[in-house]
This record gives sequence, structure tokens and C-alpha cells, in this order.
Amino acid sequence: MFNLFLPLALVRILSPEEVGRYKVFFLYVMLSPGLFLVSGLINGLYHWVGKYPEAKAEVRQSWTLLVSVTLTLCAIGLVLSQWFAPLIKIPSLDLRLILLSVPFILASSFLEDLMIARGDIWRGSIYASGFNVLRAASILGAAWWTHSMVDVFWVFFVGIVIRALVGWLMLFRTGEIKLLFSMEKSASALRYALPVSIAGAAGLALQYVDQMLLSFRLSPAKFAFYAMGCLAIPPLEILGNSVNRVIIPKLSQAFVMKENAQAAEIFSEGVSELFRFLLPATIGLMLYSQPIIRILFTERYLAAAHFLRFYALVYLFTSLPYDAVARARGDG
Repeated sequence: MFNLFLPLALVRILSPEEVGRYKVFFLYVMLSPGLFLVSGLINGLYHWVGKYPEAKAEVRQSWTLLVSVTLTLCAIGLVLSQWFAPLIKIPSLDLRLILLSVPFILASSFLEDLMIARGDIWRGSIYASGFNVLRAASILGAAWWTHSMVDVFWVFFVGIVIRALVGWLMLFRTGEIKLLFSMEKSASALRYALPVSIAGAAGLALQYVDQMLLSFRLSPAKFAFYAMGCLAIPPLEILGNSVNRVIIPKLSQAFVMKENAQAAEIFSEGVSELFRFLLPATIGLMLYSQPIIRILFTERYLAAAHFLRFYALVYLFTSLPYDAVARARGDG
């Protein structure tokens, strides 16, 4: 919800140039699980928890791999940032702050999903929503008082470090995030995670390739108009993620018990639940794109309504969780 709320406030505080810079920064933050090929390690938690207690070592190994991969790639990126930043047309400082933030972003995402996958739904939800409130308030406060994107990005970095640290403290005593270095368990975890990560990266590339390309082809101000048309509606995104989080462990258990008919029923129910909400939402976005943009982002960004009409179809396509069965079976 706060991903929608923040731009509503920022367009009334900052210039289109600064809003575009904000959009580019958080575009790469959002894409970091796919770009770093670790989304399979996070998504795999629901698969492994469905096979507890035998698969507890795979959870520990997934955590170890995530920490190792992100720290290594971010360290390399920081060394090469002076060379790489001009290629993607963003300030070097912005790129460094993205690379500093990514390990903590991915760690906190892993910890949040682990809480939910292991059945601590309320604790995981409170952890996620509480820090989302903190993040939104701190970013909005920094933008209001300083009108500087650099200060906003530093505030975001501090907040995400605190979030990751709190999540680590909440789960450390469980033993599920103790580092584990095992070739056998690494192979087992990667057998599931690598195909899912590649598929996730390909999915993100297909969904966001337009924004990635335009982020360094357009000026920040022009990119802001396009990005506003690609309207993120958190309730719809949360709906899709929530359905996947619920059905994947159930599907995994059904496949383990070789109850294929029950698995098909679970999958069908999940698709129906998504379609019931996403079809009318898509139609509404297409029909009322201009009033939506005018109310949310002011008259200044009305040109973004043209992009919203086409982007609305993305939500309809997400009504089919195309990779849920493969992830539940462990096929990647």
C-alpha cells in the first residue's frame, strides 16, 4: 500500500525531475531479487518448509547462499560503480546506495517469507507492515524537510538496515538462519532455486524491460510520466502473492502424498480466487484511467493515463500463477 501512497505525496512535494530519479532508484531496488538471481532461494522457502523437518538444512543452506551471493555481487558492483553508472545513466552515488541497500533488502525479504512459511503469519505480517509504515514515514519526512533525493535514499538505507537486523534477531534462536556450508545441501537447494531464479529473472525482464530501457533512454522527468502510468496497486499485488504463499505449501504437501486430484483442486481454487478480483479491477483501470491519474497524481501527470490503459492488462495476466505447480513440485 505504501508503494502507492508514497508517490501520491511525493508528486506534490518534488519536481518531476526528482520524482523520476526516485522512480529509477526504486525500480532497481524492486528488481534486485531477479537481477541477483536469488528469487528462487526466497521462493523456495515455501517448498522446503512443506517438507519439514527433513528439509530444515536446505533452509539454512538457502540463507547461506543468499548472503554469500548478494555480498559478493554487491562488493564487485561497488568496485565497478564508477564505470557502470554512466552505462545505465544514473548518478554514481545513487548506484552505490542501491548496491549498499540490496543485501539488507534481500535478507529482510528472506526473513519475512521464512516467518510466514513456517506458520508465524501474524508475526511475519506485523514485521513487514510495521517496517513499511516506518519506511514510508521516514522517506516522506526526508522529502518534505530536505527536498533532496540523496537524503531520501540515505534514510531508506538506514531503515532497511534496521529492518534486516530486527528480522535476524527475531529468527536467530530458531536455528534456521545459522550459516551452513555443505556441498550436498547447496546442490539440493540450488537444484530448486536456480531454475526458479532464472525463470523469475526472465519474468521480471519481460514485465519491466520497458521501464529498464526507458530509465536510461529518457530524462528523469519524462520517465516519471511513464512510470506513473505503470501504476503499482499494492492490494492487487498482495492478493497474487498471498494466494501463491498459501497454495504452494498445500500443493507441495499434496504432491508428496501423491494426491494429484487434491492438488488440481487447490490450484483451480487459487486461480478462480484471483480471477474473481483481477478481471473487474483490470476493466475499471482501463475505463477510468484519466480520473484515476488526475486524482492520484494531479493534473500535471494526466498524460500518464494513456500508459495506464495498456498497463492494466498486466494485472489480468497475473490471475494465472503459472509457476506455482513447478515451485511446489520442486521442478523449478
